[in-house]
Amino acid sequence: ICAVESFSITDATMGDGATTITWSSGCGAGCFSSVSSISPTYTPNAAEITAGVANLTITSNANGTCAAASDVVTITITQSPSITITPTTASTCLGSDLILTITETDPAMGGPIFPGTGWTDPSSKLDDPLSNMPTFDASVAGVFNLTATFLDVNGCSGTDIIAVSVTSLPTADAGTGVEICAGQSTILTAGGAVSYT
Repeated sequence: ICAVESFSITDATMGDGATTITWSSGCGAGCFSSVSSISPTYTPNAAEITAGVANLTITSNANGTCAAASDVVTITITQSPSITITPTTASTCLGSDLILTITETDPAMGGPIFPGTGWTDPSSKLDDPLSNMPTFDASVAGVFNLTATFLDVNGCSGTDIIAVSVTSLPTADAGTGVEICAGQSTILTAGGAVSYT
């Protein structure tokens, strides 16, 4: 399984006098959806993910004078790739396009990798949805949510999400020019901004 996944046990059995079972692991009972179910779901803990393996033990009840039976199933855990989008906080002004960069590390491949990455881009703001360095089109103001996902050879995926904020450009209007005589004053009425200097 991949590091971010849970494992559903579907082929465990009991019989020959066994009426109850109990699951155990290095994680304890907390990683099982139910330690007494014949088909529980198991979610590995951080130590098992780091080790890349989880050993799950099923133990039956005793049958009269016969001892309880037990068996072990081993789950191999594959590290998922890590995806990071930079800048991590993306904001730009209207009309100033932004270059986004993806850094990918895939433990299954032994280090950094830079193949095509798939972007989820609902607003179609990226010039190339398979690029590791796409250009974001900042022609419209607003907040745009983007997701980058990489799927490795083991079928494990890594994902990162970014919200790009595009801010409208400020405007300033000094008003209409007027003619006055020497020694007179006039009132200037500006517009288009929140504060003026």
